[in-house]
Amino acid sequence: MRIVRGLYLSLNQTRVENNMASPTVSDCMAMKVTVVDVSDSVLDAARKMIDGNVGCVVAMQQNDIAGIVTKGDILKNSVLKQLDFTKTRVSTVMSTPVISVDQEATLEDAAKIMSERHVSKLPVLNTEGLKVGIITLTDVIRVEPEYVKYLEDLIHSKSSPTIRSNSGS
Repeated sequence: MRIVRGLYLSLNQTRVENNMASPTVSDCMAMKVTVVDVSDSVLDAARKMIDGNVGCVVAMQQNDIAGIVTKGDILKNSVLKQLDFTKTRVSTVMSTPVISVDQEATLEDAAKIMSERHVSKLPVLNTEGLKVGIITLTDVIRVEPEYVKYLEDLIHSKSSPTIRSNSGS
């Protein structure tokens, strides 16, 4: 298995234990993942998000996932700090550690991870630990609307007054 910086969570237990064919992450993930290098500028990352009409980019260091950059990361860690977008590197604003999910995990498992870890986007990995896609809470809700409770939990956790470190957006 390829070593990926951050946490690799494979939560296929619910499906196996209940002998159910619940929809899996691979059923609704986006297979096209927009990536940047950790040495790219924040401006480059923002342009890739806009050009790709996506809410995040995965930051790579060589062939490993090093972090994830969301619109919120750029606003919080660059705009509010009045950093120069052309000189500030992705590595400065990206969220770490990266929380990822196995492609065979159920959608409910993915939603639980997002809720528990206070993130709304998860890189999707195959059994070898290689990046194969990305899934967002919006993708999960689109397929399984009853999981809206996880969205509510995530919204409440992000609106709490506690200040969190540079993780999860």
